[in-house]
Amino acid sequence: MVYSSVSDFAASVGVAPERALEARLKAKLVAAIRGEIARQGLSHEKVAKQAGVARTNVTGIISGSVKSVTLDRLVRIAASLGMSMELEIKKSA
Repeated sequence: MVYSSVSDFAASVGVAPERALEARLKAKLVAAIRGEIARQGLSHEKVAKQAGVARTNVTGIISGSVKSVTLDRLVRIAASLGMSMELEIKKSA
């Protein structure tokens, strides 16, 4: 789905508009992580061990629970899967 604004996105995922950017970044990372775990055919336990996080964290992330997970944990998991990222910062419209 494409949202017309960050506020619309925030409302759709149930977060305050101030937290919308963070939620959007988390959602993108979670989608990429899910895809990579599936592509590599890894268990939640294996991913957790590689990333140095609890298996319950990985299970929660895979099930779409991103409210309690931090961006740094998502980045750590992605990196442990051999993924790289770039951050583009630009002025909002």
